[in-house]
Amino acid sequence: MDTKYIRNILIVNNKQYGKSELIERLIEFCNRSMGYGEGICIPDMPGSHIVDKGQPVQLHYKYRNGEVYELNFIEIPAQVGFHCEWSADWTQDVYSSPFTCEGGLLLIDSCSVSKRQILADMNLVLAHGLVLIPVLIEKSGESINKERIIEDLECISGYDMANTVFVSDESGRNVEAVLQKIVEQVPPPLDNSKKPFRGFIFNSVLDPSRKALAHIRVVDGELKAGMKIRMMASGKVCTVSEVGHFLPFPAAADILCCGSIGYAAANMENIQDWEIGDTVVDSENNTLTALPGYVKAAKPTIFLGLFPIIKQGDPVEMGTNHEHEEVYDKLGKLCYDRAHAVYGDPLPEIVKDRLRLELKFIQDNGYSTIFYTAHKLVQYSNDGGHPAGVRDSLGSSFVAFMSGITEINPLPSHYVCPKCHWNHFYTDGSVGSGFDLPDHNCPECGTLLYKDGHNIPYSVLFGLDGTNIKGFGLVFVQDAGLAEVYKYMEKLLGREHVLCYGDKLIPGSEKFLKYPDVYKWLNAKDRRWPANSTVRFNYHSIMDDMLSLTMNGNDALTMVHELQNLTGINPQSIPFNDARALSVFCSTDALGITPSKLADVIVNGKVTVGTLGLPGYGTPFARGVLEDVQPKNFSELVKVSGFRYGTGVWVNNARELIKNDTVKIEEVISTREDVMNYLIHHGVESLTSFTVMENVRKGKGIESKGSNHLAELEAAHVPQWFIDSCLKIRYLPPKAPPIFSAMTALRIAWFKVYHPLAYYAAYFTVYAGGAFNATVILNGLASQKQELARIAALKHLTAVDKDNAAVIEVAAEMYLRGMEFLPISLEKSEATAFKIEDGKLLPSFNCIPALGNAAAGEIVKVRNEHLFTSKADLKKRGKVSQSIIDTMEHMGILKGLPEED
Repeated sequence: MDTKYIRNILIVNNKQYGKSELIERLIEFCNRSMGYGEGICIPDMPGSHIVDKGQPVQLHYKYRNGEVYELNFIEIPAQVGFHCEWSADWTQDVYSSPFTCEGGLLLIDSCSVSKRQILADMNLVLAHGLVLIPVLIEKSGESINKERIIEDLECISGYDMANTVFVSDESGRNVEAVLQKIVEQVPPPLDNSKKPFRGFIFNSVLDPSRKALAHIRVVDGELKAGMKIRMMASGKVCTVSEVGHFLPFPAAADILCCGSIGYAAANMENIQDWEIGDTVVDSENNTLTALPGYVKAAKPTIFLGLFPIIKQGDPVEMGTNHEHEEVYDKLGKLCYDRAHAVYGDPLPEIVKDRLRLELKFIQDNGYSTIFYTAHKLVQYSNDGGHPAGVRDSLGSSFVAFMSGITEINPLPSHYVCPKCHWNHFYTDGSVGSGFDLPDHNCPECGTLLYKDGHNIPYSVLFGLDGTNIKGFGLVFVQDAGLAEVYKYMEKLLGREHVLCYGDKLIPGSEKFLKYPDVYKWLNAKDRRWPANSTVRFNYHSIMDDMLSLTMNGNDALTMVHELQNLTGINPQSIPFNDARALSVFCSTDALGITPSKLADVIVNGKVTVGTLGLPGYGTPFARGVLEDVQPKNFSELVKVSGFRYGTGVWVNNARELIKNDTVKIEEVISTREDVMNYLIHHGVESLTSFTVMENVRKGKGIESKGSNHLAELEAAHVPQWFIDSCLKIRYLPPKAPPIFSAMTALRIAWFKVYHPLAYYAAYFTVYAGGAFNATVILNGLASQKQELARIAALKHLTAVDKDNAAVIEVAAEMYLRGMEFLPISLEKSEATAFKIEDGKLLPSFNCIPALGNAAAGEIVKVRNEHLFTSKADLKKRGKVSQSIIDTMEHMGILKGLPEED
């Protein structure tokens, strides 16, 4: 088909409701326009509502002028939520999919408008230069104020929403308007049909009859069966056995023409063989360059466990209640033993009351199994030398702290003596974090006091009555750390209860899982579904009976672990009040460089703080907040992190309050706990304080239906600035994630100051990935400055541009501090890890452009058997393509290596 009649459209809506319904309505309308009839075929699969996330759908639409258009729709899969969604690689899907399209449909659920999520979705579409078409999905029978929704979205985004299309989810009313806008507003692909074949892999799935399929956008030329193709990042070569389109299900075709989207099969067994984001070319063509969009495969593998809420008195199968009580007893003993070890016996009242209350909530509501399982998983990870943490409000639980699940102590800031257990608690809110307390010796025995506590009420996690928990998440070191924990989970729950969905592994256990419909699905032991299939349960139908425990990898933790391996220093021994480490968040003095030196390299990039490369604090937004706030202690770092997590919290809110000297940083709202604690300390009743916190965190203001909270706040003399600040907030995070972020970043900052070479080695190993542009970075500061200037001059920065710039900025900082890189070495470089050699950094093989991790690993594997003797030997044993050989030659890596043996 002529490219001028092709339209490629991304469908974006992380709320999920209405998306598959819209596709069905579009299929029906297009079928009618082409005279095919109205029927569509939806496969019968188990589950209440199942759609294939990320699968393209190709429709043929007869426009009003009689011309027929090929419309290719691609969905961006939602993140894993309780409805159990799995994708071949969600992060990579989201990152890569926009490179396949010229337009984006932004679907908005009229009855559940998450402004924060819509803004993120909108930014995703616009950041990749796609034409945005907003579509408001109206639910039948619901009365909504459409104009108000659009006005609110325009206000928060600054984008003109006048071209929004209003569509009914059931009747399909106004669907044709969507199709017309796509034809009229979305540009066609470029006509590169005369060029050699080049395509882009944006997803990979398993098909029962065709094995692993690649979802491909043909950018140049055409693709057909029988062609021998090469993947530029991995270096793999294969012969295409079949190509086709999704109509909406896979249907073989003679060719995939330029600009079109379809699938390719090549008798591949595993979806990992088709690496998402990779460029595929004719195997004989060594002159083509890779398309933008490839990044190192995202590391987090997500595990999801479902546990029943077994309440006292519930009818359960024989033996289950006994097991529940047994686990509860183990959890209680674990917590009390540690509490006595830390705080002495008898326990201080504040410790005893908090522990007793939380354990009662856990027993009464059937939470003991999920808490104890989390404890076992974290303990196993720690015993293996891998740190672990929590990524949500689980850090609000004192039981989680006492059982070793988290390092975050939610009690009020306090001193405690590790020898005689003397203690003092600051319950008036005057100390933001125990880490901020000055060092003191015990007044009883003279021992240096231990400092802890972050002022987190129990209700943030449990609710006031203890019934609020719906699940929580753990984070582990990437790759080996997470893999080992998974194996341990197999041992804990039984291998027969652990299923693999593509490359996502989903644990469930008959012992814990009693909900019949869910278990029926999870216990299909030998089923293997496509990696991006989604099983969707009605959340509200099981939310009172099930809990979820998710586990995934975390780059920041991985960097901490890498630093420990490089230096031999235990990160837990690093103090949180080290003056030089803290100063990195205010200035560059501790790094030995000046902002003017950085500004000379980083074009248009004002950098006055030393946080480049620090997780959570190195982005331009975070650096800007740090420059305004100038944090002087740990609790203020937590505030900064909260601003980053929240929406409507910093801009036009806390920033102006600080800038105008209305209040100081320690008083402004950054997390949910700030609201509740502030109100309680002003004498507002606990129930009202909790309710206001819940309303504010959801962006609903202060009042609940039928309440008069505002009058209660005014009666307690809560200042107007605080009330106004609450009303501006659209989303407010819990305090535990910012605390975890601050703890991790401060530890890494300590290494940046005292062990700089190890810091840069760990950063480039963990974060650089495919964004390390070796041809630019290894050529020194002048080359880096030139590339940063080129990126800064771009009108529209893609995510790839931003990632490249971030890595180059860190490299420039390293050079300015007097450290250098060695050239990549065929004899010494590792596959993916940077090494310290002779006081310099030795880059890894995956820094070579278009050489992926798998290919880099293969080179190291065969090199370790015996060194390469010639370029021909490297090409043969290392399975390296000629284009990679040419690149390595150009970079000087093969200097002195003969052509043949």
